[in-house]
Order: sequence, then structure tokens, then C-alpha cells
Amino acid sequence: MFSRFNAGRDGTLWYYGALAEVFARRLPGPLARELSDAVAQMQSLAVGPAAPS
Repeated sequence: MFSRFNAGRDGTLWYYGALAEVFARRLPGPLARELSDAVAQMQSLAVGPAAPS
């Protein structure tokens, strides 16, 4: 997915995170929560699995 955007991984994650914050503030409800959840999942996947201890 990150190859589709010129902003790279960090810029894309920032963009969707900012959108999720705006939606949560201005249009709270199930769709805003779903977007926030999707962004959190994207951020988690972008970081990758935790290193073994």
C-alpha cells in the first residue's frame, strides 16, 4: 500500500492518523471509530512484530 503514495510509509501513516483525528472530533460515531481502528492496525503492521527478548 505504501508504494501508492508519494509521502512514503511515515507520511501515509501521518495522513491517515490526522484524518482519523478529524473524523473523531467532527463526526464521532461508528465510522470514525472504524477508521481509527484501521489506522491503529496499519501503524501496528508498519512497525512489524516485536523483537524476541
